[in-house]
Amino acid sequence: MQRALPWIVMLAAILAGFAGFWFGRAQAPSLPPPPASALAVIGQPLPTLELVDLQQAPYSLDHLRGKRILLNFWATWCPPCLDELPLLNQLAKDRQDLHVIGIAIDEPEAVSKFLADHEITFPVVLPREPMSDPSGRLGNHLAALPFSVLVDTEGRIVRTKLGELKPDQVEAFLQE
Repeated sequence: MQRALPWIVMLAAILAGFAGFWFGRAQAPSLPPPPASALAVIGQPLPTLELVDLQQAPYSLDHLRGKRILLNFWATWCPPCLDELPLLNQLAKDRQDLHVIGIAIDEPEAVSKFLADHEITFPVVLPREPMSDPSGRLGNHLAALPFSVLVDTEGRIVRTKLGELKPDQVEAFLQE
């Protein structure tokens, strides 16, 4: 019995550890599923967005009807946004079938200064109301950045992505 006691204690400890692990897993809170409203925009027409250029002149997406559009909501103070800008630049240069539009959720002065210091090859516009974020109307109910929206040639929302678009995700994201 003396020789078996350490083995019994060790076996009991292992069983208690497994029981604690399984009980803890069952009690751990899970993330809620994304709200249905976030998925509800897929297949819907792109709503009219009230945008302005850097000189505060109205900017409409109407001239892009019949074309594929990648809208990217970003800000100068958002590191993941800045990390994906080179990829968006490359898409704007290489993909003749795609029109990249950056929508900066930022102060106009900060955006102008940023663009003066960085080569961005696609149009960058702002919401008409400074610092407002129209991406909520496109499924970004967290109001987090970056947020990308793919619009097909019919003007319908095909796909959205919250977070940085990575090079290995681009082709899958651009599929219709």
